[in-house]
Amino acid sequence: MKKITLIGTMHKEIGKCNGNILYDILEKIKPDVIFEETKKYKNMLTYTWGIDPISPELRAIQKYVQNYNAECIPVDNLEKPGNFDELEKIFAEAIMDKNEGNEELYELFDILQEYMSINGIEGINTKYFDNLNKKNELCEKYIRNYKIEILDRYNEYKNYIYSQREEIMIELIYNYANKKECFNAVFVIGVDHRVTLIERLNKYSNINYNFYYGDN
Repeated sequence: MKKITLIGTMHKEIGKCNGNILYDILEKIKPDVIFEETKKYKNMLTYTWGIDPISPELRAIQKYVQNYNAECIPVDNLEKPGNFDELEKIFAEAIMDKNEGNEELYELFDILQEYMSINGIEGINTKYFDNLNKKNELCEKYIRNYKIEILDRYNEYKNYIYSQREEIMIELIYNYANKKECFNAVFVIGVDHRVTLIERLNKYSNINYNFYYGDN
């Protein structure tokens, strides 16, 4: 059987969303394959050269592969567009200052932060959290209503982050899956990708998915 458990994470430690908890989850699932949201060169630095990784996800995975036999496959291999830093700066500056237009967004930030801290990685891999996490919708709503002049640039930024990168990741995963008879894998990726990835992955039916680890 080919099985993939999708594990959404944070790229920083927030309460129970941390590398130690992720490591415990990996020990429970016991994957023999780990698809990870990282570049090939970072994968080499972490697992070949043993350089201490920055993110809590990579620290947990590094510890896991030191103790268990697992293959780590980097799938975030799409290069950034030349203007990515500029697009990211434009987007960040647009929402940086709290005002009456983005008050709803900032309230959601606080709610999500508290929820993640208390409920941890298991809690953010649930249908409840997927329905709660409306950051992207509120960002777009704010930009359309108050920053319409940057809408095209925002869409370009979002297209790279969520569409182009995710399509490449899925392509790499399925290229791997088509060469294997069976595996027990996890796909570790930032939690904000969960909803769009589930929609994309559901198009492929030859793999047994566990999208909602925290609901099990």
